[in-house]
Amino acid sequence: MAKKRKEIQEVANQISRRMLFVGGLQISFGLILIGRLYQLQILHSDAYLKLSDKNQFDHRLVMAPRGRILDSKNRLLAGNSEVFDLIVIPARAQNLQKLLSNIDMIIGLSQEKIKDIIDIAKNQPDFLEISIKSDLTQRELSHLAIRSAILEGVLFQKNFNRI
Repeated sequence: MAKKRKEIQEVANQISRRMLFVGGLQISFGLILIGRLYQLQILHSDAYLKLSDKNQFDHRLVMAPRGRILDSKNRLLAGNSEVFDLIVIPARAQNLQKLLSNIDMIIGLSQEKIKDIIDIAKNQPDFLEISIKSDLTQRELSHLAIRSAILEGVLFQKNFNRI
């Protein structure tokens, strides 16, 4: 009877050591995981914030152009003309004030318009588009398109106006 009790005690000790070993592995795995999460979310948060800003979907609603209306003699009564709008997305521009002053040198914006755009940018989320100028001339569009590589955050949008 004493021998059986001693065997049971040895098996219990062996199971306790195994449980202690497995528990230690679980705790060490949890600590490694928590350490890695701390490293990614706290220490390297700036790098991942910049990456996440560039990893956004650009959803735009594109309206279908309206058709042409002709009279009985095939003369145009109503049609569409292409117009180009200049749009800025503040989240993609590093310095909105500098960007607007560069655009001002190209197409000539008033100081009041620049101030209005900056106020709009401060009062709304920075990922929303802000219209800078509508109905760009071909000359303005070509000057801006040539410099589009240095004008970060600036987009051109083609729309149709009814004539």
